[in-house]
Amino acid sequence: MHSPLLDALGWRGSDVHLAEAMPHLSDSLDLSDLLNVMANLKFGSRSTTTRLNVLNPRMLPCLFMEDSGHAMALIKGDGKQFSFLIWIPSHTRL
Repeated sequence: MHSPLLDALGWRGSDVHLAEAMPHLSDSLDLSDLLNVMANLKFGSRSTTTRLNVLNPRMLPCLFMEDSGHAMALIKGDGKQFSFLIWIPSHTRL
């Protein structure tokens, strides 16, 4: 079963491929681990500075990090309202 984030990105790999992309011997993921998993699945990443109220909907889906360190996986939006999958407090491991 794939994650909604991978579905939003159009990923069509297998569960085996996803399992192989995950870090081994780890019970949780941090942001670095998540970016590594996405890279293992052949997704690139780039960092840019923006504010949620000016985020271009063409950049979706994306992982949005607030100044406080909280993260949201934004899936869709119109520039004023966004749908998100997860909200991660800055002190939480994924």
